[in-house]
Amino acid sequence: LLGAMPKPEPAILNNLAWAYYQVGDRRALETAKQAYDTDSSKAYIADTYGWLLVESGDVGKGKPKLEGAVQREPNNPSFVYHLAAARARSGDKGMAIRDLTQLLGSKEDFDERRAAEQLLKSLSDR
Repeated sequence: LLGAMPKPEPAILNNLAWAYYQVGDRRALETAKQAYDTDSSKAYIADTYGWLLVESGDVGKGKPKLEGAVQREPNNPSFVYHLAAARARSGDKGMAIRDLTQLLGSKEDFDERRAAEQLLKSLSDR
């Protein structure tokens, strides 16, 4: 017999969760939770789980995880964008605008730059 299953590697679970999310697979959130439950100390794992919670509609549970990720890695533009989006969805428009303005002022390129620009525009138009 094989014996006990080895403990899953959190980085692999995290990457799998993100891949699931990108293709719209419903297993994304549960896989991200598994990664987070295995190792919540890594900023990228907290960001993935927090963002997937926010995207699934649970902003109240996701936002604190995103805040933790940004505290640990304040210069990661994707993490800052995810937190700003969570703040916007929770009604904290002022903080979201501040975060997005600062983020987009850096001119640094990142995957969600266009989404961040669109979010800032939509918040500024309201």
